[in-house]
Amino acid sequence: FFASSIHSTTSSVSSLDSAQKKYSFGYVSTLNNLANIYYERGQYDLALHTYNQCQKVRNIKRWTNHINYGATLHNIGLVCQQKGWYDLAIQAHQKCRKLYRDKLGIEHPLYAKLLNDIANTYYMKKEYRTALQTYEIGQKICENKLGKEHYLYTRILNNIANVYYKQGEYYLALKIYEKCQQIQAKTLSIYHPLYLKVSNNIDACRRKKAAKDLSPVSNVLIVLRLLAKKAIQ
Repeated sequence: FFASSIHSTTSSVSSLDSAQKKYSFGYVSTLNNLANIYYERGQYDLALHTYNQCQKVRNIKRWTNHINYGATLHNIGLVCQQKGWYDLAIQAHQKCRKLYRDKLGIEHPLYAKLLNDIANTYYMKKEYRTALQTYEIGQKICENKLGKEHYLYTRILNNIANVYYKQGEYYLALKIYEKCQQIQAKTLSIYHPLYLKVSNNIDACRRKKAAKDLSPVSNVLIVLRLLAKKAIQ
């Protein structure tokens, strides 16, 4: 599938490859599509090079306030994220965030999707507090504009639970994973990859929570709480 897509897209680029057509909207759009295919194939260097070609033309034509300029910045950030270049990813995404905020407003679903990707980068950097704050802003937008049964809402819920899981707050993580799956059960098959992913997260979280509950430190804390309660009484 990808091979035939690349062939047809590169043919389109070649047919537009002239001094005049190189600066057309169609040329940039086709380049962007080619970069998207490279990204989906995991060819991140080629994807980044092609996205940058798009932005170069847009800079020349002064299309830097167009929503598509922001979309490509978003994609560049995703490539950098995959390459492990987290600071560059955040830099590209923050530029996109400003453009989306100015052109779409802070209640737009695309803005929420971008926030989720920004939060993912902070999560990968282990900056969990910033990740959680950013996820929660995106979650609120999704709830208001898309509803709680939308896939993006459940995706962000799962990501919020991941943050709590990584911080060892298994009780909170489990509650959110289960809430996420309850919503997914209404809209997805139990064999859907996203449903199965949350199921795996729930199983892992239950095991971690059970191990933590049985740990000597946890048992000591339980006894201390009981003693403190009795002392108050």
